[in-house]
Amino acid sequence: AAAAKAEAEAAAAKAEAEAAAAKAEAEAAAAKAAAEAEAAAAKAAEEEAYKKSPRGRFEAAAGGAEGKLDLGAFLALVKQVAAEGQATNGGAAQPSDKDLEAAFALADEDKSGTVKVEEFVKLVELVERGEAQGLGKKSMFGGHDKKKEAAFKKSLKE
Repeated sequence: AAAAKAEAEAAAAKAEAEAAAAKAEAEAAAAKAAAEAEAAAAKAAEEEAYKKSPRGRFEAAAGGAEGKLDLGAFLALVKQVAAEGQATNGGAAQPSDKDLEAAFALADEDKSGTVKVEEFVKLVELVERGEAQGLGKKSMFGGHDKKKEAAFKKSLKE
């Protein structure tokens, strides 16, 4: 009888240990799943932020990082980015088409009629800071403001 009792106690202890191990395994699996879900959410948030960045927007509009934007696509995209910037953080006033056309012409140094991703990103940064305002205006002497053009071109190269 004592042997049977000891055997029953051993079996109960073994079952208890197996149940504890199964519980620990289930908790570990749940923790792993939660960590994976958190990592996936963080990655999705990062991808969404990239899509909204000037570089991400350019790539979407131009078909990739190696793509180019013509004047029409450039104007549409900069206006969209500037409008969203105004709505979310009270950004600088949106530049006129004339100012953006002048900025585009200055950025398009090879006169190909397109801008590349780096040129676009720099232009958007300038627009967001309000530094593209007045680029399309003529000076009282009939030409564009050469100092403003020079400063703008310099900022594109930085």
